Amino acid sequence: MQIHNAQYHDLHVGDFFVCVLGYEPRSCYLFDQNMKTRNSSNTLAIKLRNNVSKNISKTASSAFEKDIVLVELDYSESQEIIDVIKNFVLSKIDDEDETNISIDYSSMPRAVYSALPSALCEY
Repeated sequence: MQIHNAQYHDLHVGDFFVCVLGYEPRSCYLFDQNMKTRNSSNTLAIKLRNNVSKNISKTASSAFEKDIVLVELDYSESQEIIDVIKNFVLSKIDDEDETNISIDYSSMPRAVYSALPSALCEY
């Protein structure tokens, strides 16, 4: 697997998306901007239980309408968050083709986004 840091672009249906919905409104921005192309098979949304504000209620409702599962974890459960993301990413990788997986780390705990590249490169 090769990881490339890419410039952001609007996501297409074939693109995969991982995000963490937390306390700040920015945690919902990319999710909301790309809602038209999101569904349960191309999106992983993690909702931080103890850091959630009212700002994500609209986003959570939109996710529910599209059958996107919100995985609820605590901010302190860094390893669990990494494992959930790693399992999602590994389930989407196709060895034959290039796979575009966008990860919005703007509301991820620092322990998660700093460990994620090495956790994913293990495979």
